[in-house]
Parts: sequence; C-alpha cells; structure tokens
Amino acid sequence: MNSMTTVNKWFIYALEALFALLAILKSMDICIANHWGYIPCAAIAIAIFASLYCFLRLCFRIAGFVTNKYVDVYKNKMLPRIEMQAIDRYIAEHPLPEVKSEEREEVASDVQGMNSSNELKNAQMNLEQFMATCKIEREAMKAAKEKADAEKLEKILLYTRSTFMKFDLTDEELFQLNECVKMFVTLRAVLPAVSIHILKKRTLT
Repeated sequence: MNSMTTVNKWFIYALEALFALLAILKSMDICIANHWGYIPCAAIAIAIFASLYCFLRLCFRIAGFVTNKYVDVYKNKMLPRIEMQAIDRYIAEHPLPEVKSEEREEVASDVQGMNSSNELKNAQMNLEQFMATCKIEREAMKAAKEKADAEKLEKILLYTRSTFMKFDLTDEELFQLNECVKMFVTLRAVLPAVSIHILKKRTLT
C-alpha cells in the first residue's frame, strides 16, 4: 500500500512538471509571436499551468468517483451473485449421498429422542429457576415481615411504657408489664401468673 502511494505521488509530480514545462514553452511561443515581454509570458505560463492542473485534479476526482461506484456495485451485487453461483456449482458437482429408509427412520428417532430429552432438560431448568426465584421471594417476604413485626412490637412497647409511666409505677413493675406485652405479642401467650402488687394505684389490676 505504501509503495503504491509513493508511485502515485511521483506520477503526479511528473505530470505537474510536464504541465509546467508545456505551460512555459507555450507561453514563450505566444509571447515571441506577439513580441510581448517577460511579465505577460509569466502570466500566460501561470494561467496555462493552472488550467492544466485543475483539469488533472478534475480527472482524478472523476476517476475516483467512478472507481468507488464500481467497487460498491461489485461488492453488493456482483460478488454475492458469484458466490451463489460457486455454491450452486459445488452442490451440483458434489451431490449428497442417498439415505436409506431405515437410516432415515433411525435418524428421525434419534432426533425425536434428542428433542424430548432437550424438552425435559428445559422443563427441569425452568423448574429449578422457578424454585430459586420462589425461595428468594419467600426469604425477602419473611425478612420484610420480621422487620414489620419488630417495628410494630417496638411501637407497642413504647406505648405501654409511656402509658403506665403516668401512674408512677416502679421500674420493676414497668419491666414486668413490658415482658408480658412482649410475650403476648410475639408468642400469643401469657407469662405464668405472677403476683404484681401495685401499691400506689390500686385501681390498676
């Protein structure tokens, strides 16, 4: 690729040098025929060289555009057609061997067995995924319920303490009430009968 680029570059340089030489010779011929000086000769040479250079660039642009269009058509239309023709020719030259009816039945039974085995494996995988999902959801629900129960119990105990503190109960009496409420809420049971004597407020039982 680099060598091709170098060749193209030197080819363009050679053409530019040839155009410059032609422009100089043509301008000298015109100026000698009309008895003009050096300045008109230089202006004519520059004009001729610029015209030839623009024509060269235009030719390169047109050639590049046509080449790219041809490459696109070759890649998108001609190349797939050539490949399909080569495939068809290969299939025609190498036909598939004929399969006997017994072999076809064996192949069909093998395929059917593989399909049923794959269906069984897929069903087992789906069942395992479903069970894993249920386990995760059940653990999440259990954790959420335990958190909600803990928050609910804490609110109930806070309400119990704040309510009975108004009756000037001792810390031991408040603790016994707190434990009774905790057991009733968590285990749905009551503590064994313990005699609690509230001396300051006999109205409370």
